[in-house]
Amino acid sequence: MLLRDYIKIFGTLFYGSSEEVSAVWSGLSEEDRGSFLKRASREGASPVVYRQLFLAGVREGLEELQRLNLHYSSRAMRHQCELMRFTKLLETEKIRYALLKGTDLAFRVYPSPALRPFGDWDILFHPEDIRRALQLIERDGWIPITPFPKENEDPTHFHYPLCHRKGMALEPHWTLPMFDGCTPEQIWKFLQPWKEGSSRYLLEPALNLLLLTRHAAEDFYNTMTVSKLLLDAAFLLQAGGLEWSRCRQVAEELHQPYSGDLLGAFPDFFPSEIILAMAPDAERAKAYREIYENRRILADKTHEDWQLSSERAFSAKWLKQRLRLCSFAVIRQKHHLPENAIFRTAWYFCGEFLGKVFRSARHFTKDNSQLKRYFDNIEIAEGRKSEAGK
Repeated sequence: MLLRDYIKIFGTLFYGSSEEVSAVWSGLSEEDRGSFLKRASREGASPVVYRQLFLAGVREGLEELQRLNLHYSSRAMRHQCELMRFTKLLETEKIRYALLKGTDLAFRVYPSPALRPFGDWDILFHPEDIRRALQLIERDGWIPITPFPKENEDPTHFHYPLCHRKGMALEPHWTLPMFDGCTPEQIWKFLQPWKEGSSRYLLEPALNLLLLTRHAAEDFYNTMTVSKLLLDAAFLLQAGGLEWSRCRQVAEELHQPYSGDLLGAFPDFFPSEIILAMAPDAERAKAYREIYENRRILADKTHEDWQLSSERAFSAKWLKQRLRLCSFAVIRQKHHLPENAIFRTAWYFCGEFLGKVFRSARHFTKDNSQLKRYFDNIEIAEGRKSEAGK
């Protein structure tokens, strides 16, 4: 099934009437239904697909979706109980926090938490409370996959090491993903208290949508899950309070790309009136669509190929980040080594450094014209190429 057909059917299931949903579904061949359901399941959208088909009166052939729905319902209940227990500890300690992405959307925005599968809990902590939060996490029995950095050490990512406890996973954030150039203090200006006296904060709707589209940009958009992104945006719109003018304003103030340009790359999902209100830039939306459609062509490229083809390659900031990933402190964290394991750390350092040098040298012997076109599209989509020309 072609992408445009999948997105169009997906949009009808979400926004169409029961009659329209039933008509579209009955008009699909068995092969197309199987292809659609396989993709929806792979991208975490099968609970919503089951719900929409069930509400439209479709019953036949939904047995597997029903089984998955029961699984997600049971899983959501377990997560909800454990999340309530943990956030109660945060409230007791008066540690300011905000739930992010699926952890927030499932329990607050979607009609039922089972409709929004998620993996780990993404929790943003206030910069003044982050050290106390990390201490509480460890006291509560969460085990980080690598030791937390010391207070005078910067984390190497937008979050601290992933933590596990009783089958749950927690990712403590000190900032938001892909919000380059933004300090935590700038970001927290757009958060609102959940209710008076609570330590919990909520991202305002415009920032919440911006977080979703910036998260899609991780790994140069190579891991973007379009079904989940479109559903998250659609349910945020249904929840109310989201104004496109405010979305533009927040994006401009935080120097990030406007969310509507990425969502506008999928007019086959949204009703025309939403696209009209969104008012995406046509050139940027087209570039985003090309990014999504062409990324699988580049599946054979290595991590070094992607890094060295980006427009940030060899900039001072890029070099600093790359060298930092080879530092002894990071290598000790990555391989779970004690501080006194100097020779083992040096061995791993040599292996990783020489491996990066070899893969980087090999990069320049390849034909990387497709990657260059891909990164040109990223610059166009995010508005950096037009800004550079001003």
